[in-house]
Amino acid sequence: MMSIVGYEFRPTDEELVGFYLRNKLLGNSCLIEAIGDLNIYQFDPWELPSQSMIRSNDTVWFFFSGREITFAIRNRQSRTTASGYWKITCQPSVIKERSIFQRVIGQKKTLVFHKGKSPNGERTHWIMHEYSDLSLPESQRTHVVCKVEYTGHDVESVLVDYGPSDFGLLPSLTQEDWDFAFSD
Repeated sequence: MMSIVGYEFRPTDEELVGFYLRNKLLGNSCLIEAIGDLNIYQFDPWELPSQSMIRSNDTVWFFFSGREITFAIRNRQSRTTASGYWKITCQPSVIKERSIFQRVIGQKKTLVFHKGKSPNGERTHWIMHEYSDLSLPESQRTHVVCKVEYTGHDVESVLVDYGPSDFGLLPSLTQEDWDFAFSD
């Protein structure tokens, strides 16, 4: 678990697919320690911040999640949790390399979490962008990378599970820590 004061982990869409997800899919896990691996649909969104590999006062968290196709006929994945479901809100967008070739390397789906049962669930302030790699063969596309974000105004209620010293909003440093950090 990393906790770096002032650090903000904000990879671009191209970096998420072209570096982090591709290395995960190719088995180069030592290069991707910043993103944890879990079945994201076993958790409600407000439980996810405590599962993040990086502790910060940001309201964005990243996770790898295995692709579990539950509806084999239509190649669809179940996105339900204990308290609700993630609903896709628009058509997937393509992710291209930033090179002269502009090759398509992945796609991004945007989902919103709804509390309750489908189709009458209540829309929440939790958004997820689900990134998948399109450059590797289908048999190698075992995971996606998910960017989960809370967009509501009551951020403190979301971060309460961390506790003030664990989360980094007010780091619990001793006087000795401060003296060491700012010594010449």
